Amino acid sequence: MLVALHTNVGLMHASMAIFNAWCDRAPVVILGSNGPGDAERRRPWIDWLHSSADHGALVRPFIKWDDEPRSVEAFIESAIRGTSLACQKPEGPVYIVMDTGLQEARLSTAAQPQEVERTGHYDPVPPEGQLDDLLSSLASARSPIMLLGHGSSSVEAWDARVALAERFGMAVVTDLRARATFPTRHPLHLGPPGLTLSEAACERLRQADLIFALDCVDLEGWLGEAGVTDRSNRRILSVSLDTYRHNGWSKDHQAWPRSTTLLIGDPDRTAIQLAAKARQSGPKEFRPTAGSAVHDRRKVSDEPIGFAGNASTAMSVDKLGAIVRTVFKDISTTFVRFPIGWHGGAVDFDHPMDFLGSDGGAGVGSGPGLAVGAALALRDSDRLPVAILGDGDFLMGCTALWSACQQGLGLLVVVSNNRSYFNDELHQERTARVRGRPVENRWVGQRLDDPPVDIAGLARAQGAQAFGPLSEPLQVEKALLDAIALVRQRHVVVLDVLVAAGYNAAAAATVE
Repeated sequence: MLVALHTNVGLMHASMAIFNAWCDRAPVVILGSNGPGDAERRRPWIDWLHSSADHGALVRPFIKWDDEPRSVEAFIESAIRGTSLACQKPEGPVYIVMDTGLQEARLSTAAQPQEVERTGHYDPVPPEGQLDDLLSSLASARSPIMLLGHGSSSVEAWDARVALAERFGMAVVTDLRARATFPTRHPLHLGPPGLTLSEAACERLRQADLIFALDCVDLEGWLGEAGVTDRSNRRILSVSLDTYRHNGWSKDHQAWPRSTTLLIGDPDRTAIQLAAKARQSGPKEFRPTAGSAVHDRRKVSDEPIGFAGNASTAMSVDKLGAIVRTVFKDISTTFVRFPIGWHGGAVDFDHPMDFLGSDGGAGVGSGPGLAVGAALALRDSDRLPVAILGDGDFLMGCTALWSACQQGLGLLVVVSNNRSYFNDELHQERTARVRGRPVENRWVGQRLDDPPVDIAGLARAQGAQAFGPLSEPLQVEKALLDAIALVRQRHVVVLDVLVAAGYNAAAAATVE
């Protein structure tokens, strides 16, 4: 992705999005601008405000590289180098800033174009001996489990993960903080995926004698959540390149996974290599582990998780998920993101483009921008981009929708509107319980309903089509069907769906 920002103030405004890209390992080349370095060339007031000594210092802790070239030739080299660095795994943002004086100067000679070698990037895998040892460990394990985190859109890597799980009978756990990496209806998938582990996943982790992690977002956090305390009788193997980008400022690397053998390699390429090696050793074998907690997702995935057509049923996040499941089950859809509290079993993932993951850095307000970016990327595909956002996330960035409208993009945004920063209500309730304070006051400073915000009106102000507020399930279902028809005609459509601000399983566990 290529981004242009307006001097220091543009960089300040974009800093949270850059941090999200850093945490999400997203390749972004960012071009910035500085006021004239020569003070004699600065216009009064504005050029002085928009000049700074070290632009890159504002974001240097969460970018891979930055530069401030002083000539056109140097800029060309910086652009080539920055693009290469951004795309080398682990991927991430880079920042290149140009002096305004240089931008406005007359060229004495034309800049010479440079040939850029397009040989691709080498995706390293662990050494041959480590791969052989890993395969041997998988083959001898009685109760293996595979934990999946960051992955690419590669179908080849997707198929390789499925092949490995089936050959070695590995239960599989996926993460809603990362993009879709494994078919959720597969009988080996322990679901539903979420921000926290399911009860089945925790139980299986405690049983596992081998834990195989492919670039987990928070491996040690998951092991602690599952209560995996005794690690003497099990092997924990983690494949990742993430240590190449750890620094002292950002702690997005999470806790160090104790008692873990770290294998340095690209998780996608490693899975592909392992699957190829496994195929060479004999025919594919599906080997479910006897007595394990693996269950048949193909059966349970067809069961509704909430609303099943009852017009009198009040709306909730889970009922919204059930309606979305029904409406989109036969439509090629890319879900851009989901709100906190979304039920991971509401929709199934059968392809790496079915779900794009979270924003990386948990920066509220990123949802609308991510939705517009996804719609732009999918503009010439047969996929329908759908973003289901919380109301707080929508309100902090809804003006991004104007860009989608101006570009004629097809995009559907569903706002799960509980009229509250409800996640923080739960935090405040937990604190109130600890301190013996009245939990009834948990809403103070978090509610968005006095007066209620006109979500649909804000969307229309950007040029979008909008429905709502909608509070009845059948209203929502009809509005979704109408919205899909409009999105296919290259319209941006926003649905304001009022949902109850109540508990779900993950939220209740957090409070307790």
